[in-house]
Amino acid sequence: MLQDMIKEAVSMVTEVLITVAVSIMIAFLLEGRRRVLQWIDTRKEADTRELLHRIASEGFTFAESVFREYKGSDKMKEAIIYVNKELRERGIEVSSLAIEAAVERAVLEHNAKMKTKPGK
Repeated sequence: MLQDMIKEAVSMVTEVLITVAVSIMIAFLLEGRRRVLQWIDTRKEADTRELLHRIASEGFTFAESVFREYKGSDKMKEAIIYVNKELRERGIEVSSLAIEAAVERAVLEHNAKMKTKPGK
């Protein structure tokens, strides 16, 4: 009788320990999953931003070369149209404000390069 009670108590303690161990493992796995997904999202955002700036630079160059007779604001509109089209074709959604800022950045970088060129 005493042996049966001891066996039952050991069995109950073993079950509780296994349940606690499995719960802890699941918690660690869920936290690890959360961190990996967060890292992927951060990496994806950085890649998207890098692509946005590259396409904005292309859009600026395109507008500068194709629409030479246009004024600055009209060239800016054409560059933004180009960037929107390119991003849409890639299935990437970016706010219009971010696109405008990226094109402005491309303009500023171009102007800075032009100022540092000899003879300018």
